[in-house]
Amino acid sequence: MITALSQPLAQAAGRPRLGALVFAGPGLGIMLTGLLALGSNLLGQSSANLWLLYAAVALLMLLVILPILPPASARPSGETQSACATEHSVARLGLVYALYGVGYIIPATFLSQMANARFQGQWQADLFWPGFGLAAAVGVALASLRRHTPHSTRQWLMATLWLQAAGVFACLLGSGLGLVLGVLLCGTPFLACMQLVMQRSRELAPQSAQRNAGLLTACFAVGQLSGPLLAALSSHFSGDLQLALVVAGCGLLIGASLLWQLRPRAQRCAVVS
Repeated sequence: MITALSQPLAQAAGRPRLGALVFAGPGLGIMLTGLLALGSNLLGQSSANLWLLYAAVALLMLLVILPILPPASARPSGETQSACATEHSVARLGLVYALYGVGYIIPATFLSQMANARFQGQWQADLFWPGFGLAAAVGVALASLRRHTPHSTRQWLMATLWLQAAGVFACLLGSGLGLVLGVLLCGTPFLACMQLVMQRSRELAPQSAQRNAGLLTACFAVGQLSGPLLAALSSHFSGDLQLALVVAGCGLLIGASLLWQLRPRAQRCAVVS
């Protein structure tokens, strides 16, 4: 929802880079919640108190941003849509996004658990989640600075999937170094990949950007829901997450290979109102 609302505002203001930086927000939020959890743990607070703190911080942040939210604008009535063969490309992009949903959710969900097992409940394990969030915010900032060329979005998106796959496979090491690499290689491209997928969708079908954003988000949600099921099956049959991590990493590599052929082509389009 935030993506669908913020991107048209940034485009209308002629500042698309600010629209890209919106994706850094969740990364900073992850870092903040992780640091609050670390502080709560060091102070010996209960989980109930931590949830109350989360609620208070969320309410405070909401009250801060309410006065500066942009006013509602009327939607254009005569929006045209392109009846092109780009629908096939957007569908393939949806498959890529679903594979990304599976690939990212397993390390993002279980990385803290793996760190806790590796460091035997010591406070150092609590640093991995805020580190993941900080890396994600930095990744968005780096992606927003990329040089815009006809193929740059696709190439950067492929690179983010490769990096995430490397991070997932690094988690297989089970060592402290492997988990640190997992944080850096999975966290840095985490939100940048979302930004690049939405940008790629706008490049493929600019007249259907909002509709395609909803479809892509649904594909991503299917991948997110499939990830924990895959992790449960892996734990049931092998007793650990190794199999799930292998499948997730391979899925990310498959997604990158699908993008290899997802190139813009000059074509005639029938425009319908």
